[in-house]
Amino acid sequence: MPKNHLPQTNWIDLKRKLGSLIASLPIPVFLASLDKNRSGACLTLHSLEKASPDLIGQARASLAKLGIAVRVKAKRYQAKTLGQLESLEDIANIGANEAIVYDPSQTFIRSRALNDLVGQLQRTGEIDKVYCDTWRRTLFVLTKGTPSSEDLESLRARSQAILKVWQQLVPTGFDVTLRLCTSLPHGLRLTPADRKSRHQFTAPDWFGFLRRKSSFSLLAIALTTAYPLAASAQEVEKPSVVLTQRNILAKDDSWQALGLTATMPLGQSVSSQIQAAIGTDDYYGLGGHLFLRDEDIGTLGTFGSYETMLDEEMLRFGLRGEAYIKGATLGGQVGQQSGSVEDGLLLQGDVTIYPSSTFALRSGFEKSPEKSFGRGGIEWQPAFSMAPGLSIFSDAQFDSDGFDRVMLGFKLHFGSQGATLMERDRRNMGNNFIYNVSPLVSASGY
Repeated sequence: MPKNHLPQTNWIDLKRKLGSLIASLPIPVFLASLDKNRSGACLTLHSLEKASPDLIGQARASLAKLGIAVRVKAKRYQAKTLGQLESLEDIANIGANEAIVYDPSQTFIRSRALNDLVGQLQRTGEIDKVYCDTWRRTLFVLTKGTPSSEDLESLRARSQAILKVWQQLVPTGFDVTLRLCTSLPHGLRLTPADRKSRHQFTAPDWFGFLRRKSSFSLLAIALTTAYPLAASAQEVEKPSVVLTQRNILAKDDSWQALGLTATMPLGQSVSSQIQAAIGTDDYYGLGGHLFLRDEDIGTLGTFGSYETMLDEEMLRFGLRGEAYIKGATLGGQVGQQSGSVEDGLLLQGDVTIYPSSTFALRSGFEKSPEKSFGRGGIEWQPAFSMAPGLSIFSDAQFDSDGFDRVMLGFKLHFGSQGATLMERDRRNMGNNFIYNVSPLVSASGY
């Protein structure tokens, strides 16, 4: 085989092979790029850790076994250096002019795509600066001066035409919105899209500067582990509160509860949730959830809850994770249960399917020391245009004896107006960690 030879194979298949091998290396690689020049092909591994000569040799030997003979080199970055990046263009220029073959966080692929779009917009000659709201996937495009309404409409039409062509060339699901404006909206965390759009700072700008700096520093820290969720984590969009009313119908009894759930951002990536509820049979519940979230990838966090009912107490704590796969959410949690109920390991798994953005089908299971059961349910926004904050739900629970109980109720969301059920679940709200009535009832002997 010739030196530095790339096999004649499907590009997607080649990227899959390279990505699988790179992910197995004992150092966290956050980006791998392939350069094909006159002297042959070269694979560059970008990492925050130093790669030893033995590791480079191991990587090249593994590639050779796959029929890929390329030079392999590693480039080490300081976290401080990445923390000093000030625009999406700066990110896009890492490994520039080389094809990306491994990007687990999608940070560099998307930055390059956005950089290309911004370049096309800048070439109209009527654009001053461009800023990106990565949470809403919106580009705020500042015009030069204050154009007339006719000129503004003409520029808007040409910008939308550029966006439409660009959208056809990027991966499915990477949707971007353009907003043409003469001044930036207040209260948003905006990132300069290119170097031209960097601020010329005055004294009042320092706070915004530090906030942008902290966001890029977070990127640098996240890339240390090359973990996709942490690398692009986002806080909940804004604080929100949910009022929930629940009615449980069991075999020969009924139960009612009223609860509040508050979710709020704590920083650039961390969000928190607090739940509290009160119900019949002297039920009281309190829960907390601290989590990282990316609306394209999923959620990862810790939880804890305390509940009491019928003179029984239960404490739970553990880890919760979710993966977002187009119109479905896969979730699971593992934890510990203690109190006057049986102590031991807690396991839960669940799946939510969204046939539409305002309708959800849910199913799952719970295995605890006290009791194990399966569940299924639905949730629906019946009047999205008139009352988007309202949803109604029904959940059924089954154990080894068959039917166990059914829960009916409604939710009123405040702070997430205009969001569909799926958007609300993935942007504004956390998960439910209380209303665990079954173990408490079983412990009481009922």
